Amino acid sequence: MASVGDVSDDDYDKLIRRIWTTKACRFNCHARLAREHRFSGIVFAILSLSLVAISILSLLGHLENALVPPDLITLMLSIILLVVGLIDSQDNKSVVSERMHRSALELLELYNYAVVSRADANARCIAFDKYSEIQRRYIDNHHTVDFIAVRLAKPKEFELTTSMTLYLYLKKLWFGLKIFLFPDGVALICMVILLLATVGPLVSISV
Repeated sequence: MASVGDVSDDDYDKLIRRIWTTKACRFNCHARLAREHRFSGIVFAILSLSLVAISILSLLGHLENALVPPDLITLMLSIILLVVGLIDSQDNKSVVSERMHRSALELLELYNYAVVSRADANARCIAFDKYSEIQRRYIDNHHTVDFIAVRLAKPKEFELTTSMTLYLYLKKLWFGLKIFLFPDGVALICMVILLLATVGPLVSISV
């Protein structure tokens, strides 16, 4: 346990700020991972429905004029579906998101305790030890983009200049684009190409 004499006012203020920042990052990470998990679920459902639709159309004989053989389209969609499923299950975003949420709630409780116990020297030591204990217990860490979101939400507190704010917005946008594209965005693009190769000739013939 930390020594009472070691916890100065300046150190304690830094601890409170660190707790608040970490708490905000963890809440942001929880929300971001939850959105990514929902998006992955939607993409998985769309791919599954497309695979079923292609199989049904092929059985009914409506894909005889397709540019790509129906069996090959079904095989490619199945591979895409398998890859997306494996990557999403490996990332385990729903579980990590839940752990981030629990960590953020504990940090919120600690933050409130640290603020109201500022005058208590013994409570200061407890706050330091509790923060270290929470950090050790939750081994999953938030991403840099979650800290960027916190800084952008309070630019004055983090003393962001206009150029730094623009840089952080672009960095956050680039991260979001990468998350969208891999693997779910790429899977959607491939699916659209395959569907166009399947349905396109049918539309041309009907016209």
